[in-house]
Amino acid sequence: MKQKSTLNTLMCSLLGMVLCSQTIYAQENNPTELERTAGKNLIKINLPALAVSNFSFQYERAIGKKTAVGLGLRIRPEGDLPFKSFLEKQIDDPETWASFKDTQLSSFAVSPEIKFYFGKSVFHGFYLAPFVTYATYGGNVTALYGNNNENKLPLTGDITAITGGLKIGGQWALSKSIYLDLFIGPNYGVSSGSLAGSKALSQSDQDEVIKFLEDLEDLPLVKIEYDVNANGAKASFDGPWGGLRGGLSIGFRF
Repeated sequence: MKQKSTLNTLMCSLLGMVLCSQTIYAQENNPTELERTAGKNLIKINLPALAVSNFSFQYERAIGKKTAVGLGLRIRPEGDLPFKSFLEKQIDDPETWASFKDTQLSSFAVSPEIKFYFGKSVFHGFYLAPFVTYATYGGNVTALYGNNNENKLPLTGDITAITGGLKIGGQWALSKSIYLDLFIGPNYGVSSGSLAGSKALSQSDQDEVIKFLEDLEDLPLVKIEYDVNANGAKASFDGPWGGLRGGLSIGFRF
């Protein structure tokens, strides 16, 4: 009797383990009722970007069990250089810093992407997301020239950049509707832009402005062409462009 009782206990335990493993497998590999009734849309805002006056949003739409498409939008209203005090410490030339310290910058970018999730379902777990970014940056810089840099020529312009990259991240559901997304995404591509300013310039002034623009040619991997005349100056440039998308976003699913 004792052996039969022990055998029954082992059989029940084994059956219980099998049923438990099957339940766990089903939970991990099949959508729950919550997943079946949840929306296919997710809208998010990047929280750390707010610290540098960037308003960064993303809309995401599920198109498969573990696949989604997304569109990112980033807007930065015109304002001071981000991390201005840090940049001042990095630029050890007072004359160079004097040209950039009052710079105002703005930007706009859109980033379409496709996301492949490796979790139990779409919007869950680790993911990879190839993306393309089209971005424009507006700003100004001051060309200082003359004795002790007492003369100024404001130059304004913009840069356009097109890059591609791969975003790596993880996303978790905090509730049925609230999600948390942590990601990083290096990108690389090409850029072009120009700066221009109008002001009456003597020949000696033109020579000084040319010296200022020549210093910009020291920037790595950037090709600069410029034209300086009695009415002002214009510089055009192009070259490689790199960047890094990253952040911690909070989202709402609907």
